[in-house]
Parts: sequence; structure tokens; C-alpha cells
Amino acid sequence: MKYFILATAISFLACSCLTNKNINTSLDGVWDRGDIVISITGSNGVFTRINPDTNWDRVLKNDSIKIGDINIRNITQTDNMKWTAQALKYNERSFVVNGWTDVSITMTEDGQTLIVTADDVANPKNTFTRIE
Repeated sequence: MKYFILATAISFLACSCLTNKNINTSLDGVWDRGDIVISITGSNGVFTRINPDTNWDRVLKNDSIKIGDINIRNITQTDNMKWTAQALKYNERSFVVNGWTDVSITMTEDGQTLIVTADDVANPKNTFTRIE
């Protein structure tokens, strides 16, 4: 009986370790925030979808951005599952792009969620979910 319990415990630990090794901790992928979807490859993320009736849709309709434009750039890893970058921002009255803001990016342990935080925007904390 003791051997069965020990073998079961070892099997569980081995299985847990293998599962954790399969977690994708790369930023490369497609990320959905609800109002926008971005595709990150390397050090840049581009708009792949802008949902209707959102603030980014108003920026799109003002011809200030288009699908394929960079939304986040200069992504640099700073620690395990942490990065810095610059994110595109817009004027909240005119809905016209007005530059870049520094952001920090933190990935959750499961590799499925990004928390992007900026200091000088109306919505300083945004959550993206991996969809690909």
C-alpha cells in the first residue's frame, strides 16, 4: 500500500511538471482585449481587428489608424514573463492618434493573459486574452 501511494504521488508530480513545460510564455500570438485584437510577432504588435462602436473604432473612422498598423512597439523582455514597450495612444476628445506611451506588460503564469499597464492614459490597465 505504501508503494502504491508513493508511486501515485510521483506520477502526479511528473505529470504536473510535464504540463507546466507545455505552457506558452511567448508574447508571439494573437491577443484579444475586447475592443481590439492585436497580433504580436517579435518586438511589435499590430491591429488585426477593431470592434465596432468602440473608441478605437472612432480612431479608425477618423483615418488615424488602419488594420495592420502598429499598436505596440519596442517590446523588450525585462524579467520572467515581464516586458516593457510603447503603446499607441489617441486624444480622447478628437479620437486622433497623438503618440506613444510607455507600458509594462505582465503575463499570467498560464500564458493566456496579458496585463498591460500605462501611467498617462484614461484606462491605465488593460487585459488581453490569448486567442491563438
